[in-house]
Amino acid sequence: MASHHVSAEVIETMTKVLSCGMEERVIEVVEDSPDNGSSSASTSIYGHDGSIPEQKQTPVENLDEALQLLRDKDDTSRFIGLARLKAILDNKKEFLGDSDVIAKCWAAVPTGFLDRLLRAGDQKSNQVVDRDWVISLAVCLLETKTRILQILATLAATAHGSAALLASKSWPVLSQLAVEFPLSFEIINLAFRFAINATGNISGLQPSIHGTLSEWITVFDYHRNVDTIPLFEHVHSLLEYLPKDQASDIPRWLAPLTLRLLESSTTCYENPSKSRYAIVSLSIALMRCYTQSFPSLLYGSSLRMDTTVINKYTTTIKPTTWMFVQLCLVDIRSSIPSLIEGSSRPGYGSTLTHLTACYDLISAFIGFLVDCSDAMSGSDDDSDKLPFSPELLLQIREDISNTCSLTVEYLCDRFQMSQVCGAIPPARPGIRTNQDRLSLVAKTPQSPIMAEDPLVRSQLAMLSLWLREDEGEMLRKEAGSMANVIFGLYGKAPDLRYPLVMILEQFQYNPGGLHHIRYTDGWSILIDDLTSIVQSRAPDRDTVICGLQMVDMMGPVALHAIKEGKSEEEWQPFARIAKRLVAKGSADLLDLKAAIVSLAMELLSRSPPIMSVESAELRKKFFEVPSRLLAARDKMDEATREDMELAAKSFKLQSLGRGR
Repeated sequence: MASHHVSAEVIETMTKVLSCGMEERVIEVVEDSPDNGSSSASTSIYGHDGSIPEQKQTPVENLDEALQLLRDKDDTSRFIGLARLKAILDNKKEFLGDSDVIAKCWAAVPTGFLDRLLRAGDQKSNQVVDRDWVISLAVCLLETKTRILQILATLAATAHGSAALLASKSWPVLSQLAVEFPLSFEIINLAFRFAINATGNISGLQPSIHGTLSEWITVFDYHRNVDTIPLFEHVHSLLEYLPKDQASDIPRWLAPLTLRLLESSTTCYENPSKSRYAIVSLSIALMRCYTQSFPSLLYGSSLRMDTTVINKYTTTIKPTTWMFVQLCLVDIRSSIPSLIEGSSRPGYGSTLTHLTACYDLISAFIGFLVDCSDAMSGSDDDSDKLPFSPELLLQIREDISNTCSLTVEYLCDRFQMSQVCGAIPPARPGIRTNQDRLSLVAKTPQSPIMAEDPLVRSQLAMLSLWLREDEGEMLRKEAGSMANVIFGLYGKAPDLRYPLVMILEQFQYNPGGLHHIRYTDGWSILIDDLTSIVQSRAPDRDTVICGLQMVDMMGPVALHAIKEGKSEEEWQPFARIAKRLVAKGSADLLDLKAAIVSLAMELLSRSPPIMSVESAELRKKFFEVPSRLLAARDKMDEATREDMELAAKSFKLQSLGRGR
């Protein structure tokens, strides 16, 4: 406990020293004009050899006299006091360890006076002094803050020190120094991290985190022309202590921070790659914290601003939202074609993380567009709901489709890479064939298993969303070639089922896609999954939706095969399973069971008049299945019940016409 009290006392003193003069900075500069007595500064304060004259008073008296001179309104007296103070502190090292002395010294130094000293070379002066020495004197005092910050960083990395820092009344001064001293960011992050690790009380510190974030945004809003990348990086670090998927309590700092993100996406700094990484990383972190509110801020019209885009031939005005989306799309399209071959290069892991975030942000943008379309469907004036003009929207739709095409190609190559993982490398040095190239890349330690790769998951999620919105035949045809990829990943991870089924759903609009499903063993894979869904005890809503969409997709697949003259034996397993599912499984899945039975009746009714004995017997046994299911018609959805009754009536008539 003793060390805790010492740390608190020391930290309180240091933060007070850091805050000295900050509130009076503007007043000080105005009151202490450059002409305020500076012309009389020609009196030399040095001895003949350029050194400070020997002082006859005691060290404490010398210190008090120097501080008194610094408090004077005359710049000449201040300069003499500053020179004496430097000599005293250089000669009396014990003063440097006395926090009270340091606080008194810093409080006595006018910040406006220091600022003028640093600009000593900008104006002509009659001072008989060494200009470089004057500047070094001012810098020496400014370095005091850096040393104090270094000490605070060391203290923040301890349990007692972090607690004392967070309890300090002068704590906000660290945020105010963040622009000038980026080390302040590190101190704040360290303090929160070690305090949380020591106490485990994350919720108790969240108000302080929100307050700190507000202070950071306010400080950087005041300094508009500074590099915001350090701000983005450290905000991202603090977000890990906030809960995810917050539905309410939108913090006041979120809108101004989003605006800075959008503004930064239109500019380039000295390190464009680093800035783009920081912008995308923070954006996706905010998306995960504020899933419902952040997309409308990032992509909506409330923060809409225009920026001038100049290229070789034209100058155009583009919204910052459009520029942000293009930033993500360009990063994807420029990296994906060479991503597999670059998996052995340094930085591959960070590239994967960045691209995963880009895909997730584009998925959120697609979701936002869908919401806008739904909102516009019942509105007369829809101009304010679009994130930008129809012309730009058309262009960005084309860019998203091109990005999806590259993504499909990457996934097919990546799947081929996983299939040839055990191939033997070429006998000769070098990579000679595509299979050799993929084989070598597949052995790279940095490449995660495809079904567990976050990038692959994000790519599949984006494709599942966009294929439902894009009506272009070319993209759907390209997606149809992914059947082997989809069924190769199917069942490898439970959370992949939904996006994979969403992609498969679009195959029904393309004969080539239907063909691919049948010839990649997709039919039997889907039947097995349907069986597992119906037999499960309490499937969630997404799982049931997947089951219904599987049935909707399997119908066109089967009918397309029947048109090609395929044998009815291919559909018998589905009818047998449908018959068993009526009597087994969850009682809450009547809609899904009805869809399965309806499809089974459709397939049986499409079978040829002359069929095998086994098929005829199955048809006869299936005759009572619809009636058994309709016994629970009161629990069915109205539309499902009507469809089921119509299908059962049709099947019964056909069966009677064939003599059952």
